[in-house]
Formats: sequence, structure tokens, C-alpha cells
Amino acid sequence: MTAEIAASPGSPAAVAAEALRLVGSNPSRAIALADEVIAAAGEHPLAASAAWRARGIAHRELHQLDAALEDMGHAIRCAEVAESRQAIAEAQMTLVSVHAERGEMRQALAVSEHAAAGLRGAPAARMRVQRGAMLCRLGQFTEAMDEFRAALPVLKRAGDEVWEARTLENRGNARAYLGELREADADLRRAETLFLGTGHQLYAADAVWNRGFVAARFGDVPLALTHFDTAEARYAEQGVPAPEILLDRCDVLLSAGLHAEALSSAESALETAGSTRTSLEAEAYLALAQAALAAGDRPRAREAAREAVEMFTAQDRQSWATVARYVLLRCEDTTAATEEALREALSTADDLAKAGWLVQELDARIIAARIALRRGDTVRGRYQLEQASGAKRTGPMEVRTRAWHAEALLRLAGGDRSGAERALRAGLRALDQHRATLGATELRVHAAVHGEELAKLGLQLALADGAPVKVLRWVERWRAGALRYRPVRPPDDSVLADLLAELRRISAREEQKRLNGQQPQGLRKERLAIEREVQTRVRHAIGDRARLGASSMAISPEVLASSLGARALVEFLAFSGQLMAVTVHRGRVRLHELGSAAAAQQVLAEIRFALRTVAVGATDAIRSAARTLLERQASNLDARLLGPVIAALGDAELVLVPSTTLHDVPWALLPSCTGRPVSVVPSATLWDRANAAPGPIPGGRVTLVGGPGLANGYEEVRALAASYPTATLVANGDATVAGVVTALDGASVAHIAAHGTVRADNPFFSALQMHDGPLTVFDLERLAAPPALVVLPACQSGVTVARPGDEILGLSAALLALGTRSLLATVAPVPDHGTMELMLALHERLRAGEAPAYALAAAQKAVLSSADPDTFAAAAAFTCFGAGS
Repeated sequence: MTAEIAASPGSPAAVAAEALRLVGSNPSRAIALADEVIAAAGEHPLAASAAWRARGIAHRELHQLDAALEDMGHAIRCAEVAESRQAIAEAQMTLVSVHAERGEMRQALAVSEHAAAGLRGAPAARMRVQRGAMLCRLGQFTEAMDEFRAALPVLKRAGDEVWEARTLENRGNARAYLGELREADADLRRAETLFLGTGHQLYAADAVWNRGFVAARFGDVPLALTHFDTAEARYAEQGVPAPEILLDRCDVLLSAGLHAEALSSAESALETAGSTRTSLEAEAYLALAQAALAAGDRPRAREAAREAVEMFTAQDRQSWATVARYVLLRCEDTTAATEEALREALSTADDLAKAGWLVQELDARIIAARIALRRGDTVRGRYQLEQASGAKRTGPMEVRTRAWHAEALLRLAGGDRSGAERALRAGLRALDQHRATLGATELRVHAAVHGEELAKLGLQLALADGAPVKVLRWVERWRAGALRYRPVRPPDDSVLADLLAELRRISAREEQKRLNGQQPQGLRKERLAIEREVQTRVRHAIGDRARLGASSMAISPEVLASSLGARALVEFLAFSGQLMAVTVHRGRVRLHELGSAAAAQQVLAEIRFALRTVAVGATDAIRSAARTLLERQASNLDARLLGPVIAALGDAELVLVPSTTLHDVPWALLPSCTGRPVSVVPSATLWDRANAAPGPIPGGRVTLVGGPGLANGYEEVRALAASYPTATLVANGDATVAGVVTALDGASVAHIAAHGTVRADNPFFSALQMHDGPLTVFDLERLAAPPALVVLPACQSGVTVARPGDEILGLSAALLALGTRSLLATVAPVPDHGTMELMLALHERLRAGEAPAYALAAAQKAVLSSADPDTFAAAAAFTCFGAGS
């Protein structure tokens, strides 16, 4: 309120003052109080002006900008009737922020200059803060800092803690953009404290949200997500929409490599912004362009970026328009290497540098350098790479990995190949250090996207040299890196446990509705909402950089050869459309060309189809025809994948490291593998770790689990229990998730007969069905001591979902990452009636002391010739993962 109003208790002036006080904590209540004043103001135009201003601020907080603009017109007119220059200026000051929110920067600047002429003291300082905030929107952060520097001491002397806090908050944002991240966080922490102390919970939520933005600039993804979730919960309590958080969340998700979720977040922000041509809508189009580009949808990214450029230009937000131009630059095909493309890349890079967009600037300089070098312009190419490589040891991980990439390209341009390789390895070390600070396996997996260009270039150099050892080093340096770390969970996380219990309850109700022939749409929405809460909770876990030790490093070829002994390793890779394999046997490393990756994929697709048909075909004739096709195509795939290499390996036990597209090959069907002990692993590094882990303890605890709904599941575990008289049997109503997790923890051997589901959309919710609902990857990650040997005869229990960086997610990947030594699981649907014979034969051999891969190979060979399609399909589906001997 202004000092010109005499505010006796209950008077219009007092009620208007209360409405102004509430705009930062309860905007809906503030509007209601303001309406009371407006309806009864009568002879009190000054009180009416204050009420209209409170109404306008509240509507601005609720993102109802048309209403806010109309309110401020009324506030100014009432102040003019009251002939109060200060009230007019204060209303204009609020109008500045409304125009800025609407993207009307020219109008905002004009109003601010006019209003400033009528203000002195603290009101003038508040106007400087508004002007500084507007300059931040324009990308003029240095000029904004001048405004905040001038305003802050005046507001402190006036004892205006609310506006002191607003100054600190805006200064914190400016500092974040200027790279002063620690100072920015300090400003925002102080602002939050002041807002809470004055009862302005919504403004405090703004400060927390902005702390999330600063954490994201630091590269601290878990902390950023924690701040965003805290702020969003506070907004939700007040019924206030928070589209800006969706935009910042999009940025963080992109930095974590979660492209699909980032795209969804950008789409939600754009939907919330509506077709208003506001500053928020422009930023939403930019976020959409960035997310679409990351997700591989260049046409959509190009369209959204052009829309963003047009809007930012119309709003005089040239700094933001430059970022949108950068996205357009990345959308274009730069292989043409025209002078026009080079000029645009150079201009964009320079403009990004001026505006302080460091990550984007480095990318633009690398693009410009590549165009220049393709044109033979080594002077400009090398200069751009020199500029980009300067940030190798400073800033967030995104900046350092890009800078090391530029350094590698610079050294290559100078003919220094070994120096280029050292730079690439340094960039990947920066990524490793970053991943060590991420507690959630999911975030570690998706962070791999930041090292993709580094690893591809390293592999390209190794292949060009035709050096098998170097190829192996680079493949291992990159492959399944996230699984080398154990996931971090807070001890006894009761909130996560409650969320997972609620998820099981809803999933059970959803399944029951389906069984009753009903559509469980409402329950599905509930389930997806709970799944999002679980992921949110898990992503808050923070890792420990100190945990980055030898166990998380890629294995060297020399150590690998020693660990393999008489075994033979075959590591597959796909590069530029071609399949290749690196073999390691008796100390010798070889590189083999295998032919078209697409052709092998087509054969594998036919194998998957045929194996599924054998398992679930409608008639005996259909299943028989499918089996014939399956056996023919298995021989075809064998010739493509192993034919060129198997002669040099003799009859050695095989350790296979598939590329991401080959992880669900039914290896036992391939003639070269039938009857031969075979182990499949995400990487040679993980095989070595599993091989070094202790195996099942003779006489150790055995856990047998029988889940619900299997035709022979209970009979299977009962039959096995007869062979393991001291086993822990968990079946029927006892087979709850909690009961099963307890029984698994610390067991030596576990056999879980249960229905399995694979969630390609969200592999962390791939699950085994228990009596009370799904046992998910998140449940498994809570095990302190997973069993050394796990047998999972569930359908597709060994199927994984691929992510960039040859990273994989799923039940089998989770168990191997936790420390399980050997896992026997399926890569295809398994008939309920088909597993009994194979499982009894398998366990008989395991009890006799045979290693898992040997026991499985012998048991499979004995039944693969069976005429019964159920038995054949079950035997064909099983694979040994991890260390097989």
C-alpha cells in the first residue's frame, strides 16, 4: 500500500492492503478481497486503485495475463482520479511486469521510463528492480545487475524485506546466466528466507524453483529436480499453475538425456501457455524445438525453432532469438559446407558468446569448424576449435565434454592423432565423474548421450587404423558404462516403499478390471501418476564422486585376456551400417567384418516372430511351420554372426557381448552355440566384474518363489523344493513383493517362477508378478545382497531396452549391476507348460556342481530335439547372463 492511504481497521484501504499482502501467498483470496473493496470503494479511489493493483498482481501470478492487463488499466485510472502520482507510478510499475510477461517488451520499457519519473526513494528502487527483471528477459544481464546494485541498499534502508527478497531473487537469476553460480544460489537462499519470513509462500516457491535452475547450470541433476518438485508442490497447494517449471524441467531432462520426457514437458508447457504470443509461449516453442531435435525429429524441431525466432524477434528478445537460431543451425544439413552456412554458424556462435550461452556457443563453434574444414579453410576451422576447446576444465559436464570434443578435433586438424585420442578419453572421464554424482541408474544411463560424439570419434579413429586392440578399448570405454555403478538409495526409504506399495495396489485393481472385461482407464492414469512419483523420488538420490574408482573403469584388453583364460570373447559392434566383431582368445585380439547390420536385423526379426509363434501358435500345423522357419533362420543368423569367427575359437566357452540390437538373440538355437556353454553380458567389463564375484556357496541358502497365475509355476517350485530340502519356499499368498525381496536378500541361489512383463516405454517398471502386484526393477535395486545365481523362467525376463551409448535397462541388467554373478533368464515368451522338464534337469546339474552356463547348455541340448513345441520353445528362450563358469 502507499503511504497516502489512511488505513483504519476494516476500511477499504485496510482491506486493499491485506489483498496486496496476500498476492504472494494466496492469490485467489487476494482477488476476492480486492473485489470486496472495488464493490464498496465509492468515494475511495485510492483504495480502489490499490485493490485493482492487487487483483492485477494476483492474476499475473495465476498466469491470467489478459485479466491482469485489464486490472492494471483500472488501477491507473483510479489513481488518476485520486490525483496520486505515487499510486499512478506504482500501478505502472506493476503494469511493466505484466507487459513483460506478455512478451510486450517495447511497451514495458516505455511504461517503466514514464513511471520512473514519478517515483522517489523505495518506490523508485522497486521500479529499478522491475526494470532489471525486464532486462533479464531481454538477455541484458550485465545491465540488469546495475539496476539491482542500485536498488538493493535503498530497499534495505527502507526495511522493505519483500522487495529486498525480490531484488535478490532477480539478481540470483542474472548471476546464474552470467556464470556466477555460487553467488546466485546464495542470493536465492537469502530471498527464500526473507519471503518465508514475510509470509509470501508463493514468492518463496519462486526462489526454490530458481535454485533448481541454478543447480541445473551447475550440472547437479538430482538437486535441480528436487528443487523443482518442492516448488511445484508449493504452487499446487495454492492452485497456481507453473508452466515455467515445465520449461526448466525440460532443460534438465535434456541434460540428463531423457529426451522423450523432455519433449513431453515442453509440449505441456506449450499447451499451458496457449496461443497468446507471450514471452512464455516463445520460450515453450524454443524448448519444444530443443527437445524435438534431441529426440531425432528434425522437421518438428525446425518448425518450432522458426516459430520461436519469430516470436523472440517480435518481442525484442534478441538473446533468446539467437538461441533459437542455434537450434535452427543444428537442424540444418551442414555437410553441404557452403559459405553461407559457414557465415551463419560463425555469426550464431559469436552472438551466443555475447549473450553468455556457453554450451550452445561451443556447439555452434564446432559446427562452424567442421564446415570450414570441409571447405579446406583450415585457418578459420582451427580458430573456432581453439575458441571452443578453452573450457575443457571449467563449468558443468556438458561444457567440458563439448570442449574436449573440440580439443580432439583441433588436434586431429593438426595431424596429432594420439593427442586427439587423449582428448577424447579426457572428455569421457569428465562424463564418468558426472555420472558418479548421479544416484539413479536411470539418470546414469541417459547421461551417456553426452559422450556419444566422443566415443564415436574414438571408435572411428581406431577402425581407420585397423587396430583390434584400440577398437576393443573404445567399445568397452563406452558400452554399458552406467551399469558399472551400484544405484544409490537412501537407507530405509519409507516414502519410496509406500509409493511402490501403492503402485502394486493400483496395478492389481487394474489387472482385475481387465480380467472382468472392463477398461481400466482411470486406474491406468493413477498407475502412471504413481510411476512418475516413484521416478521422481529415485532421481533425487545423489551419488558420490569419491565412489569413482577402479570398479567403474573399463577393463583393459590385457587384463581381459588374462581373466578369460581358455574362454573366447566375441564383442559385437555396429558402425556406419556394418556389423563387426572383436574376438579375444588365448591372448590374441582380432577384428572381423560381419556384413550388413540391417540384414542381420531382418533375420533376427524373423527369428523372434517364429519363436513366438512356436510358443503361442493357434494350431500344431502353424507351430510346426514356424519351427521349420526358426531353425532355418537360426542357421542363417549363425552364419552371419559367428560363421566368420568361430573357426578361430575352436570349442571354447563363449562370452558374447552383443550390440544393443542383438541383446535378445536366442543364442542356444544357433548351431555354433547349441550344446556349448555361452554367457551373454552387456560389456566385457561387467563380465570381468561378475567373474570375479563369488558364486553360489555350497550348501548356501536357496530361495524358491512361485508367483500367481502360472499353470505349472507352483508345481515347479514344489518339485524343486523336494531337491532342496532346506530351501526357503515362498508361494501362494506368501509371495508378496515384501516377502520375496526379504527372501532374496542374502540368498545364494534364487529361482523365481512368475509371470514377467517388459515395459519398453519405461524399463524400470519391467516386473515379475507377485501375489500383491508387480516386483519392479526399483524393488530389486533395494536388495543389499542379491543372490549369486538367479533363475528367472518368466516370459522375456532377460529382455532389455536399449538406450544411447549401448546402455541397457531391464530386470537382467538391474541384477547384474547389483552384483548377481549369473542369471538364467529368457529372451522370448515361454509356454507355462514348457519349463518344468528343463528346470528340473538344469537344477539337477547345478546341484551336482556344474557351472550355470555348462548346466544350461547341457539341459537345453537334451530337450531342444523334443517334438513337444512347448518344451522346445522354453528351452530355446533361455540364455545365461553374466559369468557362466
